Amino acid sequence: MQQPISTFLVDDSLVFLTIAARYLVECGERVVAVVGQAHDGESAIAEAARLQPQLILLDMMLAEHSGLDMILPLRAAVPSARIIILSMMDATPYRQAALRAGADGFVSKDAMVENLLPAIRQALPPSDLAAA
Repeated sequence: MQQPISTFLVDDSLVFLTIAARYLVECGERVVAVVGQAHDGESAIAEAARLQPQLILLDMMLAEHSGLDMILPLRAAVPSARIIILSMMDATPYRQAALRAGADGFVSKDAMVENLLPAIRQALPPSDLAAA
């Protein structure tokens, strides 16, 4: 059996970080393992570089940075990671902006339960999902 996908969460809401981590652990599919969390851009880059996760779930609007502006520095820190933007703003222009900025996917926080695991499966290479 393949190891779960190492996942790093970045959101300025500690409440949302807790909810997202709990959901990923309790979803019952053992697709991902949360290896770390950050609530600001600077610590996100440093921790992601240290942890080298396969997947980064990144809030679109951090307190001091746009999540979109964080994509390139995170890619530089972890070139092989896939990045999925999470946002309360679920409209086509936001989705398009996230993909243009280099995100591998976009999930509305309001529809996270229904859409996050399918988005993860779509964003990651099939070899990473062999056992998922």
